[in-house]
Amino acid sequence: MFSRQGQKFTKTVLYFPAMVQSTVVKCQQEEIRAYTWATYETAIDLITFDGGKQVLKDAHQYLLQRFPA
Repeated sequence: MFSRQGQKFTKTVLYFPAMVQSTVVKCQQEEIRAYTWATYETAIDLITFDGGKQVLKDAHQYLLQRFPA
């Protein structure tokens, strides 16, 4: 739950991890303001919200277990 201008909202966020075959991105300007391709280490540094960092850490750990190097 978060609040904006004194009004409370419930927010649900869904993540869909995926593998890509191309680094070409088509952005829908109405949906996406900006994007970047980043390594895990860079992404962790770029993310400012603790919840977002934890999601990335959990996804990274899952992928390392599922697809060991």
